[in-house]
Amino acid sequence: MSARSREREQGSVVAKEEASLFAEAPKIQGPFRGEGLLSLTGFSQEIIIVQCHHLGECIMGHRLSRRDFLVAARTGAVGIGLAELSRSMPAKAEDNFTISIVGGTWGQGQIKTYITGTDFEKKNNVSISYDYAQDNIRAAKAIASCGNPVFTTMEALNSQAVLLAEGGCAADYDLDIVTNYKDVLSLSKEPPRKGLNNYFAGSYLMAIGLTYNTKEAGEPTSFEDLLSPKFKGRIAIPSFDWFGPQFLYAVNGALGGSNDNVDRGIGFIADLVKKNNAILLSSSDAGMQAFTRGEIIAMPYWNGRTNLLAGNGVPVKMIYPKGWIATGNGHVILKNTKFYKEANRLINNLLDPELQVALGTTFGYPPSNTTAKLPPAFEHIRVPQSAFDRAAQLDYGIMTANSAKNLDRWNKEVLG
Repeated sequence: MSARSREREQGSVVAKEEASLFAEAPKIQGPFRGEGLLSLTGFSQEIIIVQCHHLGECIMGHRLSRRDFLVAARTGAVGIGLAELSRSMPAKAEDNFTISIVGGTWGQGQIKTYITGTDFEKKNNVSISYDYAQDNIRAAKAIASCGNPVFTTMEALNSQAVLLAEGGCAADYDLDIVTNYKDVLSLSKEPPRKGLNNYFAGSYLMAIGLTYNTKEAGEPTSFEDLLSPKFKGRIAIPSFDWFGPQFLYAVNGALGGSNDNVDRGIGFIADLVKKNNAILLSSSDAGMQAFTRGEIIAMPYWNGRTNLLAGNGVPVKMIYPKGWIATGNGHVILKNTKFYKEANRLINNLLDPELQVALGTTFGYPPSNTTAKLPPAFEHIRVPQSAFDRAAQLDYGIMTANSAKNLDRWNKEVLG
């Protein structure tokens, strides 16, 4: 089965699961491993998350909107997140400073750079626990414990940070402590939302531009160039459950569309798949393999991964066309954490210019702090200032609100 066929089949399954999720079940509940139960009730306009602990005490948890539940449910994150929450949740809330973070080399790199390498625990008299999970699962667990958090901070991209802010689950940074915030690029911050003003800043300017093979294609100038016959059958785009929604809104804006009408973006992506035989990929690793094997010669892709490919001898280069996506990897402080002051000190570490350079040069991502000085050998990883004005203006709140509707259109018009 081709990648396109697999994506179409998977997308149809996801759509069917979403459509039936609320119709088929009035309740989803545990117990899980004998440690109490979590239930979701009220499958209408909002879902009430109830946490029942092993001592027999039940807490009426966060009221999660149907919209937010649908977004997380797209990848099964809520069900898995709730199950994981039940296994790992203390009796009521965080017993100690707890960080929800991705695993693997990236997660361990953060811990080594910003925590163990700075002697953070000793200096702040805390003992840190880690909860390792993928992005959507971590967000679902944070929402499930909103207001009574099981985490102190949660690693997030802009989209997860906005989801937490919209749900009333995030806290503003204390800028008297987070003094490095003032030096962070505006592209790496989220604008005010739901009464919050300074709730997220990425440690790195993670960009999605247009990566191409320099030996097999001339330099493109726009995403529209992907429709050229010279790219036919040799291009890829992100699947909807990867960064498909961001790409949809970014290219829609570049083509003159608006947040209220994504017809141009949907039409363009459908043409890439149906007319130029674009395949759909679902992870950065899949993109690395496709470029390395020569299966593709162009796709919207991450700057860090492009730098890594180039460093490994793959002849690729990234351009920043109109509509390129500026995002970031940072940490959100959970509302009502017991360790608010200590959490802000961690955020300040994450925005420290020297620490950002130490980790960023390992993974190929440029620092978000404008005072950071990259070694001359790594200056090429910095996003050029001249590209900033061409970045997409994405509103993740609008994107989240329309996620279910756009997924349905993607399945019917792009994959159908």
